[in-house]
Amino acid sequence: MCPESFRAKLPLHPDKPERGYREYCVKPDSKDNTVTFWITKRDADTINIGKMIRLMELFNIEPRRVNPKGIEANFSSEPYEHARAAKPS
Repeated sequence: MCPESFRAKLPLHPDKPERGYREYCVKPDSKDNTVTFWITKRDADTINIGKMIRLMELFNIEPRRVNPKGIEANFSSEPYEHARAAKPS
């Protein structure tokens, strides 16, 4: 469940901010507070169940299930610092 709407401003090219940005809005479904969005297969392949990850410029999630249709995860927190603290040294 996602507790609220979030907005992210992402660069079109991470090394060349002069190329501009795109805005991305994650808004929970009004019925069950879930959100659906796409990530790259390369990113999906690196996900470990139960290990907190950061969705760039958005929030932290804890993946709980991976299947051919996608990845199910719980909202964990918003602060970037929480994801940094959870990352192994």
